[in-house]
Amino acid sequence: MRSRSTAAIIGATLLLLGLALMSWLAIEQRRTRPGVLLATRAAAAPTALPVAPTASTAPAAQMQLAVAAAPVMLQPGDVEVCGFGVAKAGDTETADALERRANRHNEDPTLSLLARMRQSADARTRAAALMVERKHAALVEMALQSSDASIYAFAVHVCNPYRGEDGSVPADCQWVNIERAASLDADNGAVWLAMADKALERRDDDGVAAALHRASTGTLVKQRQLDFAALALAALPPDLAPTERTPALVAALGLHGALGVSGQPAARSYCAKPLLADANRRQTCAALAELLVGHGHSFIDLAIGRRIGESAGWTPERVERVSARLDALNMALHHTIEKAPGGLVGCAAFQAAERFHRDVALHGEPSAAEALLRRSGVSDVEVLSRYRQRQAERAAAQASAADSSASAVTPAPSTDRSPAASKP
Repeated sequence: MRSRSTAAIIGATLLLLGLALMSWLAIEQRRTRPGVLLATRAAAAPTALPVAPTASTAPAAQMQLAVAAAPVMLQPGDVEVCGFGVAKAGDTETADALERRANRHNEDPTLSLLARMRQSADARTRAAALMVERKHAALVEMALQSSDASIYAFAVHVCNPYRGEDGSVPADCQWVNIERAASLDADNGAVWLAMADKALERRDDDGVAAALHRASTGTLVKQRQLDFAALALAALPPDLAPTERTPALVAALGLHGALGVSGQPAARSYCAKPLLADANRRQTCAALAELLVGHGHSFIDLAIGRRIGESAGWTPERVERVSARLDALNMALHHTIEKAPGGLVGCAAFQAAERFHRDVALHGEPSAAEALLRRSGVSDVEVLSRYRQRQAERAAAQASAADSSASAVTPAPSTDRSPAASKP
């Protein structure tokens, strides 16, 4: 099980961290034999832990988190394949058998997950399924009949890059636009940042400036397509058997990872340091940095906010603190899963992943990762110390690589055999 399963586990861990840039399921289909998925990752067993009530009415806020009804007693080194069994430390034969059993159990969890979402009583969950299935016509019709900002954002997300076979925008997609999305979601800086990106595409400098100023007055930054994972998980019954919940979680996070997020090109170009001598521009960019770092829902928001803040005049100390925090947050889930009893594909690991994505939907990635850091007991002092140590290690590695490259370059021996070449 060592080589193939280790590679698969690493892929799953990256996905759980939200770092996958494409569907995990597609990756796994290429990695394993055709038509069979390595369905050994997911949520735990079938009883439920209540979620603290919130003001949100989305299913994500009401989601029940699966936990083990009767936890398996694990010994150090045991490897658990959640829902399928435990292999004792060093027992590769049993581990291989568990993997084969998981592979045979459910060959296409994506279809069953999306079917559950389409049958949901919640309109937002049904719309999320249409979004990942790229059924733009049905989703646009649903968006036009709703005042729900998320449903409309799902339609805009699908239609924005969509082109028909002849390269044209389908007629249905012409009925939705970013301006209407902004009217439904006026306090969400993400919508105005997207509007600025559109203005940048048409080289409308005034439009970029106006949209970014409006974004800077927002109260949050949330690219709403990233609610998909929590909506998908909320559609799973809390008493779903682990053998079904395992591949369902894999499918949900695979689809989630393929959605993508904006890199906010308009904000980055508008707030480039050489342009910030203008006081009005600098004021807008400083406000944007504070919004992205303080109220962004993704790690990308935090990273771009730090970059803009540095250009807008943040002190080196503040830039370092935010950089250290971002570094720690990006690794928080990974470290939590690494320490989980039973290993990376055990029930405890997937329980942590499911709780994390529930918290992401409610509060955003940075806040969800902050909660993991608090539970792990890592202090602010430790966060900064570890960051400085990693930076020093990276710098040393780069210097070593540069020295190796320089020493590898030696003059080629002369091939000139002429008498002139042999003269001293």
